[in-house]
Amino acid sequence: MVTPVSSQHELYQFDELSIYAGDFFTAPISPVDIIYDRAALIAMPQEMRQEYAQRLKSLLAAGGRILLVTLDYPQEEMAGPPFSVPKQEIEALFEGFTVSLLESDEVDAQHPKKAKKGLSRFAEEVWLIES
Repeated sequence: MVTPVSSQHELYQFDELSIYAGDFFTAPISPVDIIYDRAALIAMPQEMRQEYAQRLKSLLAAGGRILLVTLDYPQEEMAGPPFSVPKQEIEALFEGFTVSLLESDEVDAQHPKKAKKGLSRFAEEVWLIES
């Protein structure tokens, strides 16, 4: 079911799942318990990441969690997007929250991303961020 929420946003709902379509920074979203970011943070240049993280934190209900998937590679070896967002930046963006690395998948030399782009190192990482 599609419901217009404002002149610039729509809400798609199915059972307990709600998906908003529109500008993330202005969407009229109430606090939620769980946020999943598969590719938004790594698509943003560094100058937008602080505002994005602030918005995520403002949308997270007390006791809520964020599952965040990022990439870590030498940024100077490949122009983004997707951009590298290293551990230090994630910890700084979510200061005051509990940040835990759940998984780091460091690829081998045969991985297409590493081989094709000539990267010295490339890892996909999964973070749990808790308020």
